Amino acid sequence: MNGSFKDRWLNIVEDYSKCGLTLCEDKLVALGGIAQKVQAESGDEYFAGLWRQNFEQQLCWYAISWSRAERPRDFQAPTWSWASISSQVSFGNLADAGDYEKWAYVVDAQVDLVGDDPFGQVSGGSLTVACSAMATSVAAESSEQHLFMHISLENGKLEFAARGGRHCSLVCRADCILRPNEYFQDVMYLLPLQCEDESGGYKLIKALVLQTTGNEPGEYYRIDYVETRSLDSNDSDPDSIIELFKVRGPAMAEAACAEVITDLNRFPKHVREDAKKRSDKWYVITII
Repeated sequence: MNGSFKDRWLNIVEDYSKCGLTLCEDKLVALGGIAQKVQAESGDEYFAGLWRQNFEQQLCWYAISWSRAERPRDFQAPTWSWASISSQVSFGNLADAGDYEKWAYVVDAQVDLVGDDPFGQVSGGSLTVACSAMATSVAAESSEQHLFMHISLENGKLEFAARGGRHCSLVCRADCILRPNEYFQDVMYLLPLQCEDESGGYKLIKALVLQTTGNEPGEYYRIDYVETRSLDSNDSDPDSIIELFKVRGPAMAEAACAEVITDLNRFPKHVREDAKKRSDKWYVITII
């Protein structure tokens, strides 16, 4: 194996996810030995298949074949973890540090272990995420498996089937097959994670689609991961989305969050200075 285990971790996860284990709960157990080596080598903290360092980038996973992916009825991992679905996954092309602007930071992570093994099965977990913007949707139409989201600058909201005005379209496919009577909610949320520069002056925005758990204010499940590029490549207008997030996103995030923080000492040390450069006010949500 060339390079360190840590450098190759995401490739290992991608390759492993192709295997299709019969018992889904074996996922984290099967990679536990390698995860233990990564921690011994790097000193990093491990959370249900993801690592503390560059946590935000590791949230940018997606199912290769969403139409065959399932989230088992028996809990196996939090929705933010690739281990939560039975599917081959990919992390796509991740930008090098310094080549993108962060719009969200993982400020805390917790997992509940089934036993004593920190690299084994988990029975629960949560991420505390501080974001600078969000977009809120009001549903006009959706189906069991597809959500057509149109971002309109006229009202600053993420809408389905918007008509007229300046807007762009995003197609949201659930990370996995939804169970009977489990559908997209009427209100959905778009959480931008980062904005990357691309050739030709275009930008790539990476974001999570969330829905509320209905349990606690500011608490969400992950539903999907989406990207927007240029109008020519996927019928999206990233400049409009950037305008939406920067101008109206903070107010929408404040309405959707559990807490507003201005004390950046609450951020992990390794991201604190970077966060100070981005904003002096952050909006806190929890993803489980």
